[in-house]
Amino acid sequence: MEQNTTIQQRVVLSFDEDEFLPVLVSIGHNLKPENMYSSVGNLIINMKDYYVIHRRVTKGESVMDMVLTHSENGFIRGFLYYDNKEFIISDHRTYATLQIGEFCYDNICVVRLSENPNFN
Repeated sequence: MEQNTTIQQRVVLSFDEDEFLPVLVSIGHNLKPENMYSSVGNLIINMKDYYVIHRRVTKGESVMDMVLTHSENGFIRGFLYYDNKEFIISDHRTYATLQIGEFCYDNICVVRLSENPNFN
């Protein structure tokens, strides 16, 4: 992704104990379709050793912002901001294809949170 490039992408929030982010096979991850949102992502920092993505989800009047830091070796750290609270993102992965519920989605990302942000 080039700097100043905007990308629309589905994002799934994962926070329940029975959910996980699949590594190879997407069977049994228990990700829920009701936690899937449309997001807009921007590359805000692109350095030699790391890059930072800002991702925004809006639903009616509610806005949720995510800041995700990656290196070429993978995810480093992330934070989700909603309702004047900060939530720690422990993992962020993008999948070429992932089945959630009865449907399969292309170019979808999943973020693992420490707790439910109750995004209504």
